[in-house]
Amino acid sequence: MSRPVSTKEEDVTYVSHDAEDGAWLFMGEALANDDVPVLLRLHEVVDEDRSLEELADLPAGWCASREAPGKPWERFESEEDDDEEG
Repeated sequence: MSRPVSTKEEDVTYVSHDAEDGAWLFMGEALANDDVPVLLRLHEVVDEDRSLEELADLPAGWCASREAPGKPWERFESEEDDDEEG
């Protein structure tokens, strides 16, 4: 999780479910920020934003993004995983 999301400065607008280790990443608008990630339990993130429950079935290797809270999630396969197949 990005630091701005963990401190509630930003809402979650990007979610990634890693193909390699199954880890979940929750980020806001500061996607390019090189900040050190903050580790939290999954239920802590979902308790703060119940709309994240919609992504419980997001396959490993996929991501989802939305413009803002209340907007629909758009799901897509991670481009990083495509690069590893070649």
